[in-house]
Amino acid sequence: MAGVSGNGQSELLAVLSGTKTPQEGEFALTTSKGRVSFNAREKRDAALMRQLSVGHIPEDRIKQGLVKPLPAAESAILGFQHDVDYGKGLLDPKAIDAATRDMMEQYDVRPADPTLKSANFPAETSKNSSLPVKCCVSQKCF
Repeated sequence: MAGVSGNGQSELLAVLSGTKTPQEGEFALTTSKGRVSFNAREKRDAALMRQLSVGHIPEDRIKQGLVKPLPAAESAILGFQHDVDYGKGLLDPKAIDAATRDMMEQYDVRPADPTLKSANFPAETSKNSSLPVKCCVSQKCF
């Protein structure tokens, strides 16, 4: 999406991704899973929108894309923690670690350490590519 700064692009993306509730209006999405219509009165959230293959990469990934106190492996699966790839009933730390290492390698995240707290990644890593964002892409949110 392109436009002049201040014209509401961020707000529109937040509404489409389910992270902000619109005051009025409606919209329809056609995804690989079919067509879905929404209006301002209907409840939806980011989890529902991810199920519809809609995701949002925030402009400020440091404020909105990272949970700084969490290790990278935990940050990477946020929103996907119920996925069976990460455990059945209880989370499987080995599976989460392996998946995070794969994502780090695939997206050249440095240092490639799933145990490193998100706050401790170099500034250029945090600004240009947060692991939760990479996870969303690798999990086909879009």
